[in-house]
Amino acid sequence: MYVKNFKVFLRGFKPLISYKKKYLIVYRKGELHLYNFDAKYIKTICKLPTSNTKIILSKFRLLERILRLEPRKVIFFNENQILLIFDKRIYKINIETSEVKLDYELPTQSGNPLDIRNIENIQGFNDGFVFGEYNNNKNRNEISIFFRGKKENDKWSIVYTFPKNTIRHIHSIIPDPFRNCLIILTGDDSIESGIWIAKNHFSQVYPLVIGKQIYRSCVAFPLQNQIVYATDTPFEENFICALYEENNTWKTKKIIGINGSCIYGLKFNDKLIFSTAVEPDSRINRFLYLFTNKIGPGIKNKKVQIIIGNIEKGFLSTILFEKDWAPMVLCQFGTIQFAQLFGYENKLFMYPVSVKKYENMILSIEI
Repeated sequence: MYVKNFKVFLRGFKPLISYKKKYLIVYRKGELHLYNFDAKYIKTICKLPTSNTKIILSKFRLLERILRLEPRKVIFFNENQILLIFDKRIYKINIETSEVKLDYELPTQSGNPLDIRNIENIQGFNDGFVFGEYNNNKNRNEISIFFRGKKENDKWSIVYTFPKNTIRHIHSIIPDPFRNCLIILTGDDSIESGIWIAKNHFSQVYPLVIGKQIYRSCVAFPLQNQIVYATDTPFEENFICALYEENNTWKTKKIIGINGSCIYGLKFNDKLIFSTAVEPDSRINRFLYLFTNKIGPGIKNKKVQIIIGNIEKGFLSTILFEKDWAPMVLCQFGTIQFAQLFGYENKLFMYPVSVKKYENMILSIEI
């Protein structure tokens, strides 16, 4: 067994990222806090720049879910600063001084990026940070990739744009040190779903595989001889897959079937960790899509699943949480999100959303 146990760690907080090995940065109702693992106390870092109305609304958990009032993603800018995606803006926050600066206000049509990544020591690329546009994009307009360097005063700029009617949006952009490239994950319809490669600071962008739901993914991990990824489709059965090159052709091998689509995952020591989502079929009428509780044909049941393992030892389904009563789109899919941990023993912190009993709690598990 990979998982020894899990327990409730904190209630009412969202875990974001570990800091200097002994702290966990957490979010609650418009504020960032530091949780000290050793002394077991919470210290406020700062209030995030948002309206008083949104702060009041966020005190009601269901409204907080409906309005998406929590931070989506955080990454370290340097040793003491983070970049935080919150309310269609990217903020640069100094953990030591509590200074909050607006680093970038996203274009109106962009939405909140699903992911932001650090590019470092990838041949052909400048070091910096990157994200792709993630929005509804009903009309399939152009979708862009944004980049900023690592100097304090560097600015965000568009480095590549997918032409109109190419993709719906970008799920993630992942540095691949084994192939000196970036992996771009796109969706959502079959013709738009693909795993792309970018080289030489986006002067070359092309798909490795594209055109099927089996290539639709939000989570991928580059390894020496393959790319392991999980599929993210409500339309068909989902799998953890391996993408590998054979005779100059990229092929996909299904490793294990999973309960539903996968939006979140992380690498933890030598383990790859995925969580599944409970979601409806997005091809139905828009109004019904917002309020339905009927799962999509690619979602096996209303249970959120965690899968842990690796290629060498295999994968194990370890924990299942049941989706709560609330509509899946209006009040968020049933999911489990993860804190990003660097060097904190063997504990993993997860955050169930839209599930029974453990919703809006930080759970700790020993790996």
